[in-house]
Amino acid sequence: MCSRAYPPYVLLALTACAHVPRPLPPITLTDVEGRPALLFDGQPRAVAFLATYCLPCVALIPELTALQTRTRDRGLSVVAVFLDTEGVAVVRPFVEHAQPAFPVLIADADFAAGRSPVGLIPELPALLFLDGQGRPVASVSGLAQPAQLDAAAALALR
Repeated sequence: MCSRAYPPYVLLALTACAHVPRPLPPITLTDVEGRPALLFDGQPRAVAFLATYCLPCVALIPELTALQTRTRDRGLSVVAVFLDTEGVAVVRPFVEHAQPAFPVLIADADFAAGRSPVGLIPELPALLFLDGQGRPVASVSGLAQPAQLDAAAALALR
């Protein structure tokens, strides 16, 4: 499945829990040039989990660029993590063609298989919004609309 949105009550139930989400531990992936890069850099962040073969993921790239433009002055940045099992061999040509206006990281085999601090990504596209302390505060699944992204971004920027 590539574009199912979770009902809003799922996130509401998670955010209403008595405990505060724990920050993600440091996660280092590689960019398309093979350089190490941190998934979280100490600033609010929208992490988009995408794949080159997922048409809704490809369609979301312009909206992610627009989200970054709308929120950059307030401190939110966007980063994409591509989960393609072929890695850089397919992601680099895609990035060269699509030219996203945000950093692109490549998931390693363990990350793509769900053995990571964010767990298994059940469908694509999926976005995880982190606050300035690296705590997950919102998520959006599927081909998100600008209002959904802006609402999640507002939670990350609180």
